[in-house]
Amino acid sequence: GAYRSLAGNNCGNGLLEGVEQCDDGNQNNGDGCSYPGCQIQSGWTCSANPSPPPASVCNQVPPPTAPSGLASTSVTATSVTLTWTDNSNNEQSFRIERRTLPSGTFAEIGQVAANVNTFTDNAVSAVTSYEYRVRAEASGVYSLYSNLLQVTTPNYPTCASLGGTVCSGGTPFCSTATQQSSNGACCVS
Repeated sequence: GAYRSLAGNNCGNGLLEGVEQCDDGNQNNGDGCSYPGCQIQSGWTCSANPSPPPASVCNQVPPPTAPSGLASTSVTATSVTLTWTDNSNNEQSFRIERRTLPSGTFAEIGQVAANVNTFTDNAVSAVTSYEYRVRAEASGVYSLYSNLLQVTTPNYPTCASLGGTVCSGGTPFCSTATQQSSNGACCVS
């Protein structure tokens, strides 16, 4: 007989019942509506069938178009601001990845919503080289990656370049990271 879920649904019977997100009238996996469970599978969308049964019609989500033109608009000792061109019309988010050069592994460091094309990485270290890439995501389907972008963060500014002197006694007078010298001391006029 038909699979009966714990919620009392008949997954695969073509009727949308109980906690089912979809029911495409079969017990096949890989067609957008999972069996058992009748849940929408990653990379698919399912909507109501205008002439049921079955209750649901599922379609594979096309991958978003890859972003391009990845560039940095600001690089400091404590942050890197990225921007890119959004070439997709169906993304739900952009995923930002970074690795430390020369041999680090890429890891996702953040994401932004659809149609947002800027991200600031505030988790960088001074005098360190990084490589970034970005990709679009729609319903668990990913675009190809953007171009790679390499940046090297500078050292903290020196006290002399800020027109100040080094504090004595380690008193924390710094109000912003740009007032901090390369040795961590504070610069005050």
